[in-house]
Amino acid sequence: QAPTEGTGTSEFGTLRDELARIWAELFDVADDFQDDQNLFEVGGTSLTAVRLRARIVSEFGVDIPLGDIYAGGSIAELLPIIEAGLLAADGSTVLSTTSTG
Repeated sequence: QAPTEGTGTSEFGTLRDELARIWAELFDVADDFQDDQNLFEVGGTSLTAVRLRARIVSEFGVDIPLGDIYAGGSIAELLPIIEAGLLAADGSTVLSTTSTG
């Protein structure tokens, strides 16, 4: 199923809910985590980060650099990256959010 055009508030909320579901499954946490908690703060490891990236690619079709997950690694930080990736499927360009200097 192709992504829908536009990303309204309700769609962004759905994206957050889906990412939160993945997060809860991977990190074996209930809904009591905060969107700004880094994956390492909730018990994640580098292997969990790789699994998170794989799930994002699988479920959203967005290929996030692993460095972005290490640098941000929270739902709040990953949502705009995923949303930008979904928009990129419509022809926009997505740049990595990690600094190289």
